[in-house]
Amino acid sequence: MTVSICCITFNHEAYIRKCLEGFLIQQTTFDYEILIHDDCSTDNTVAIIKEFQELHPQRFKVIFQKENQYSKGVRGMVARFLVPMASGKYIAICEGDDYWTDPLKLQKQVDFLEKNENCSMVFTGCKIVKADGETKNIKYSNLNLISPGNYVLNDYYMATASLLFKKEVFLSDSEPWMSQSFAGDFVLRYRALSIGLIGCIEDITCVYHKGVANSWSNRKLTDALIVKEFSDNLRGLYFLYKRGVINSTTVHSKISRLKKSAYFKKALVKGGVSGFLFLLKNWRHTTLHFLGAYGKRMLK
Repeated sequence: MTVSICCITFNHEAYIRKCLEGFLIQQTTFDYEILIHDDCSTDNTVAIIKEFQELHPQRFKVIFQKENQYSKGVRGMVARFLVPMASGKYIAICEGDDYWTDPLKLQKQVDFLEKNENCSMVFTGCKIVKADGETKNIKYSNLNLISPGNYVLNDYYMATASLLFKKEVFLSDSEPWMSQSFAGDFVLRYRALSIGLIGCIEDITCVYHKGVANSWSNRKLTDALIVKEFSDNLRGLYFLYKRGVINSTTVHSKISRLKKSAYFKKALVKGGVSGFLFLLKNWRHTTLHFLGAYGKRMLK
């Protein structure tokens, strides 16, 4: 088996059909399997998955939870439930509220990783669709390979639905904090960087729904979440540093950027004039860019 597609879903009846169809339209010279973990959906999601499973029994392997695992504090569903079932050389992830649009997505990515053996992961361009209907295409022209240092010091947007990576990424070094990180794909990228480069394909191959119900992006921004994200980013940096793939200068430069981002998010939590005054008061931890961005939000 060449690719194992891993899909986690919960109450995604409005999206799951399109998600599964995106898997089945893939045109490949190799075989792939579809692994699904449903976290005890209470809507029509389970019925739709079973419909596809009955039509393609050799392709689908499904876990239907009888109790919601997320509410019990379980995190890292892909690593915990689906990767142990995966027989593929490579893993692709697409959550139930996202979908693939390019029938050659997997073929392009497998070809890329086979050609670039020093890569552990490859991502593609994506289309973001917000809950209010606003759309945005994100892709990188003339970008081929990303080193750990370049990744840390630049803001590359990598939609989870666009990722394909070697199964060894899940078998690589890990640390206890990773299982409770603020975001599973964040940990995944850092583990991938610890064993190789990240590749980029310009083509837009998927749609990422941002801000929809039951999605990670719909979480409420809080002081606790800001602290969690900041601390996990620090742990991620030192994870790479201890493995010798980034240096101390890169670590310190990134920490400075993380502080500025955290102060901006704290201002967003305060909101309105209070948030703007907070940024002015803490001017050492902000930039004209963040002040301008906050001002634009106030004017909306």
